[in-house]
Amino acid sequence: MISRGQIYFVNLSPTHGREQAGRRPVLGAATVVSLLISVVQVMTSIQDTTVTTVPRLTVVGAILFVLIPWMLNHLVSFTVLLFADFRPYTR
Repeated sequence: MISRGQIYFVNLSPTHGREQAGRRPVLGAATVVSLLISVVQVMTSIQDTTVTTVPRLTVVGAILFVLIPWMLNHLVSFTVLLFADFRPYTR
C-alpha cells in the first residue's frame, strides 16, 4: 500500500516495452483509405455514408485476412514471454 508522501515515478513512454513498439498496419491502412475517400468526397460533393464505410471495411477485412498469421505470431510470442517470467507482475 502506498503511504502518504511516497513518490513513484512511472515511465509512460508509448514505446517502452516490446509490445508497444510494434507496427499497426490495420490502423494505418484504415486511416489512409479514409483520408483518400474523404478527399474524393470533397472533390465530388458526394455525402453518402456508405461511400466511406464499405471501402474502409473492405480494406480492413482484406488486411486482417492477409495479416492474421503475422498477428497470431506476435500474440503467441507475447503470451509466452508474459508467462515465462511472471515475477515482475506479482509485486
